[in-house]
Amino acid sequence: AFTTDQVKALTTDDFAAIGTGGLRGLSSVQVGVLTTEQVVALTTAQSASLNSAQVTGLSSEQMAILATDDLKSINTGALRALNSEQLGSLTSDQLAQLTTAQVNALTSTQIQSLSTEDLNAL
Repeated sequence: AFTTDQVKALTTDDFAAIGTGGLRGLSSVQVGVLTTEQVVALTTAQSASLNSAQVTGLSSEQMAILATDDLKSINTGALRALNSEQLGSLTSDQLAQLTTAQVNALTSTQIQSLSTEDLNAL
């Protein structure tokens, strides 16, 4: 298992090499220390492999830089686990790219936390 310092030290090539299996082995705390470069380097398959606990470990800053394809690949259960701050950090462009299943999975609390602009993007 990696320490958080080891996770932060992984290059984007190293990170790509660990694939989905290695990513699934990271805790929410370890996912929370991913650098901007590592988050940007996530593949769609890696994003899709994130479980609810890992997704809730992502900071608002990390959520805001997820590529739209990566965001669209996150399963509905994991998306439903986002807190209001994480959901609020998504751009209107990111929200507009959510799938119908993802939008339908949002809780009433999550929907209520969105701005009018964000709601219009859905």
